[in-house]
Amino acid sequence: MMKTKAKIFRKKRLVKTDETVGTGRRGYVTVIGAMVALALLVVPVASIAESDAAGGSNAPAPETQQAAPTAEGVKSEKAVAPVYKAKAKADGKSHIKITWSKVKGANGYTVYRSTDPGKLGKNIYTVEKASKKSYKDKKVVVNKKYWYTVKAWKTTGGKKVTLATIKTKKVKNSLKYRSMLNAKTYAYSGGGTTASGKKAQVGRVAVDPRVIKLGTWLYIEDYGLCEAADTGGAIKGNKIDLYMDSNSACYEWGVRNKKVYILE
Repeated sequence: MMKTKAKIFRKKRLVKTDETVGTGRRGYVTVIGAMVALALLVVPVASIAESDAAGGSNAPAPETQQAAPTAEGVKSEKAVAPVYKAKAKADGKSHIKITWSKVKGANGYTVYRSTDPGKLGKNIYTVEKASKKSYKDKKVVVNKKYWYTVKAWKTTGGKKVTLATIKTKKVKNSLKYRSMLNAKTYAYSGGGTTASGKKAQVGRVAVDPRVIKLGTWLYIEDYGLCEAADTGGAIKGNKIDLYMDSNSACYEWGVRNKKVYILE
């Protein structure tokens, strides 16, 4: 390309120094025509080269592919089963309280107690009330381990259909007590009013207030939870008189040496 331009330039200079006006005109026409032809040839070639260098072409642009939806963007249509819970807790006074979640659609609940985690155990409580969610078990032994199962049911066609079976973890019926003493225990009955002004009944005992203050809660081995509510002329020192609901029960008890826990 440079060689062609040099030749044209030399021809142009020769024409300018030509003394013949006619020849000069013909020379200029010749030079201008050659220059126009060269410009038309060079510009398209340069434009194509620039287009190729820039990566452009007449081919259609590739279609953009959309990413497939991920698992996070897809909502699961699987129904989630409700989670029901039950809990058993010793109250520190020889009783165990069982609580459970309310089961939708249930008409009632049945509570079972077992000393073996692999067995359902004994039916200890049934309630036909959908809103009931707790029960206190008072017939348990101190320092023993228990497992509870709660069955929620609804009545269909006169039969109970189980909706959910809820199990508790192991619970030990531990006592919370300040001190323990060995006492000689007796028994009495006959009703009346105690020294503290309360009705005499099972669960209220007579003590020496110098040893155990009235109003103190006790746990007496084989008798259970009771309150120091009464006194007696013969009850001195580590002697306690236990109220019974009949004379026969008093004779059966007789006189026994028992451990007495003074509760917190």
